[in-house]
Amino acid sequence: MKYLVLVYRGQDAVPVDDPAALNQANRDWIQAHKADGILEAAYTLLDNASGLIGAGIVNVAFHEALRELLLSYPGYLQAEFEVHPILDAEVAIQQNLRFWKK
Repeated sequence: MKYLVLVYRGQDAVPVDDPAALNQANRDWIQAHKADGILEAAYTLLDNASGLIGAGIVNVAFHEALRELLLSYPGYLQAEFEVHPILDAEVAIQQNLRFWKK
């Protein structure tokens, strides 16, 4: 299953002693999960008033695997996540067309 994961700056973020080290750990995590195919895309967003700072598309077999993935993110304690299941637009359009042709 594919999910769009929006990453927000955490309201109750745990203070970080070494922001550069955390940033490097986040980068390593992103690179590793891009390499293993779980993370299809990762983006940093321009900081805005809503606190939205990043987004990614992940591909995992089940919800529990998604939770494990998010828990393994080095910045987990500094972030809040919003998760949306997604599907390929072409697949959705084909399903719609079959439905409307009934």
